[in-house]
Amino acid sequence: MIEVLTSAEQRFAAKEQAAQMNYAGSMMRGERDAHASLAEIVTCEYVRGEMVRDYDHDFKAWWGLKVDVKNKVLSYPPKDHYDVSIFAYTEKQACDFLLFTGTPKDGSRVWICGGYGKAAFLRDAELKKAGDVVGTNNLTYKRDNYVMQIKDIMQADIVVKMLRGELQSTTPKTIEQKLAEINSLDELNGFANRSRVLGVKMPKWSQSEREAILRRKFELEHGVTRK
Repeated sequence: MIEVLTSAEQRFAAKEQAAQMNYAGSMMRGERDAHASLAEIVTCEYVRGEMVRDYDHDFKAWWGLKVDVKNKVLSYPPKDHYDVSIFAYTEKQACDFLLFTGTPKDGSRVWICGGYGKAAFLRDAELKKAGDVVGTNNLTYKRDNYVMQIKDIMQADIVVKMLRGELQSTTPKTIEQKLAEINSLDELNGFANRSRVLGVKMPKWSQSEREAILRRKFELEHGVTRK
């Protein structure tokens, strides 16, 4: 999870945007639209994207990936066991990637929880039907939802690097430099299996790139330090 403090300018822009939304499609009759707008503004700026904000997606990553932000208002910083979800009707949204965030009621910060490819989320998430009751607090779903937990999605630090283009590589020399910066098997897995994890078709690794990834995996598994 990444915590991003918000500015007064961002909070003002979010309120202005919410006032123009006319509460369209909102289950909360606009009550949380300012928080959603704030999450969109902050994350777009944080990953250096290009704001679009239409029905299908909120912004584009610099290399064209269409990102839709899914925000929840939270009382506390998100934990790994918290749910992330999308309404079943959003299957029709033409976005590539889902970015899950949380905000406190005062809008003082945005928590980036992680992300998942849209197609992959629909494939891997559990479908909760309207009327299903779950959890110790007896949460009742009012609409059909696809649900996963934060611990099962692509983690925030990897997502941010991906959206900024920091996981892109074009030559074996470049990939060696990037692999040297990866210090966990989870991050390496997200990097190596980016197409499957994101649910977005990306260029295949060359033979030399695959060999470099396997070498880094061996180093991480066996505690080998690069000199």
